[in-house]
Amino acid sequence: MDGETDKEHAELKVDSYRIAWESPRHKVLIRKSFAIYTTEVTVKDFSQFVTETNRKIANGGLAFPGYPVMSNSEYVMYQPKLSWKHPGFKQGPSSPITCVTRKDVEDYAVWLSNKTGAHYRLPSEAEWEYAAQAGTQTPYFWGEEVEDGCSYAAFYVQTTDKVTSYRFVVAECNDHTPYTAKVGSFKPNAWGIYDITGNAREWVSDTWEDTYNTGPYTEEPRRAGVSQLPMLQGSAWDYMLQNVRVSYRSAYYLWPMRSYMWRFRLAREI
Repeated sequence: MDGETDKEHAELKVDSYRIAWESPRHKVLIRKSFAIYTTEVTVKDFSQFVTETNRKIANGGLAFPGYPVMSNSEYVMYQPKLSWKHPGFKQGPSSPITCVTRKDVEDYAVWLSNKTGAHYRLPSEAEWEYAAQAGTQTPYFWGEEVEDGCSYAAFYVQTTDKVTSYRFVVAECNDHTPYTAKVGSFKPNAWGIYDITGNAREWVSDTWEDTYNTGPYTEEPRRAGVSQLPMLQGSAWDYMLQNVRVSYRSAYYLWPMRSYMWRFRLAREI
């Protein structure tokens, strides 16, 4: 099933615009087998791609500025000095790569496919949610309560609020990770997939549609939406708690944009 029930939306006090994006709840038939990375693509992985292809990636990306700037309704999220090498916080070789566009990701998939002889690509929205749910039907892949997620994901908790001062509602637990964590640092979901929500948001291959009225009904990505707005699934280390739910989906910015809140994992054709 894609989307969330009216009961869960009400109990979790989900904002009205998110409810619209996640409705109506509907069945999806995954007809074709596929494989998906058990972890996110790392800084080390992406660095090899950049080196071997001599890829040039411009600086600049989206980041929350923190208070008191965020108290101004006209605050600007774009920060020109951010880059995949310097996302604004310490990263290591095993950290998830951030500050890359979906075009960077798509080209990485082509490079890896040519290198290995397998066919790698971004998962579709339906494939991603299927893999994230791992057979569950609860708001979070670990269960009903967001606070139980500190063993499974890096998201907005007290340690994050302390270093960022974003003043979002925090989860009353401690994941010991103020920013991103090394991939595989937390417990996986029931299918052995790590960090499928939390850490950073993940690109999928669909174009953006702000409702489920047109599907998806199979694993195929939807292509009739707004192509300039590539889709993101999952949550991030600095995202509000409503966004940790598996069903959360959005597309905020044009395709050339990058952020320290966004990363990716790949699917492989079987």
